[in-house]
Amino acid sequence: MRFLQNNFLLALLYGAIGIAVFGNTLFNGFVWVDQDYIVADHKIISSLTELRDTFTRSEHYYSGEVGSYYRPLFNVSLTLDAALWGKNPAGYHTTNIILHIACAIIFLLLLLRLGVDRLIALGSSVLFLVHPIVTESVAMINNRHVLLATFFLLAALWRYVVSDRTSTRWHADWLTLLLFASALLSKEIAITFPLLLLSYEMLLREKSLKAAIIKIMPVLGITTAYMGLRIFVLGNAWAGGSGLFLGNFSDWLTAVPYLIVDYLRLLIWPHPLVMCDAFPHPSTLSLGSIILGYATLAAILTIALWSLRHNRLLTFFLAWFFILLLPLLHMIPILHFRADKFLYGSSMAFSFAVITLLASLVRRVASHSNVFLTLLLVLLLPAGWTSAQRNRDYQDDRT
Repeated sequence: MRFLQNNFLLALLYGAIGIAVFGNTLFNGFVWVDQDYIVADHKIISSLTELRDTFTRSEHYYSGEVGSYYRPLFNVSLTLDAALWGKNPAGYHTTNIILHIACAIIFLLLLLRLGVDRLIALGSSVLFLVHPIVTESVAMINNRHVLLATFFLLAALWRYVVSDRTSTRWHADWLTLLLFASALLSKEIAITFPLLLLSYEMLLREKSLKAAIIKIMPVLGITTAYMGLRIFVLGNAWAGGSGLFLGNFSDWLTAVPYLIVDYLRLLIWPHPLVMCDAFPHPSTLSLGSIILGYATLAAILTIALWSLRHNRLLTFFLAWFFILLLPLLHMIPILHFRADKFLYGSSMAFSFAVITLLASLVRRVASHSNVFLTLLLVLLLPAGWTSAQRNRDYQDDRT
């Protein structure tokens, strides 16, 4: 199909798919902490003084009081929505949908720039676009920070790859650094960007660790400056809820492998989806569950070692999956034990792995594109339908 070769038409297609799947969120209201963020104006900037304060103070998750979060661009985003839409929730949901569609498009462009087959790139990015695991991030206005950080992170990585393959610079360019800084000011998950770049340089450009570190030195400089800013604003480099290693290292070793299995289960079979914390306490896990967790990690490591010789792109995205989960595996304190939104970025890597597997089952994808597209539709239609139904869970505080 010729239109699949036209990036502008593809962008329109992605917009149509995004609206078809998430358009019903426009009828949802303000839910949960939206009442505090928007209705009560705790995240809305109304003066230059408040704009300054947004970048120089911490905030609690549930109100404007001092606390442990530093996401100033999230506040700026909500303020821009407030200027456009007032207290009309449909406008805020529109912004979330646009950001999610933009993430899917940049993911497509990144895959193409990495040399991924066009049909595989299309399938991967569309599966991410409609996957039910993303509904919590898209349908809840107060999860805008996930969308913002991922958008800037993807844009920074795309720009880095473009610059790396079209320029003789030895380091990241200024636009990459600006996008990375914007991601950091949206949500803490962006701190993983240097690890993504190291994986890219070592796995796809086949550089040594030393050469890779030298290449990303400017990025490490931005990271260091950000951590210094957090210490200045928050009083410490990281603040959260459950304590370092869940407060107990043995509990962490017990729970995290099973947590990864639980996340993989939700990506493969996204039911039931819950907002947060639906996970047993580590002390209640059976020996079989613990063994299953470590066996799964061993299987993933085996696949990674195999793909290192046969498909380095797959190895890169396996690394991507775990890198974006690292800050959310309780090696550092965070508020919630588990949440569907934690998989937003990692679901891209999962989508790539699934579509790559599907393509390998349909040999010579280019000459059997109709078969591939048919199987892809069989996969995407139920996923999109499930996401659209899941959006209804966020209509109001009762649902």
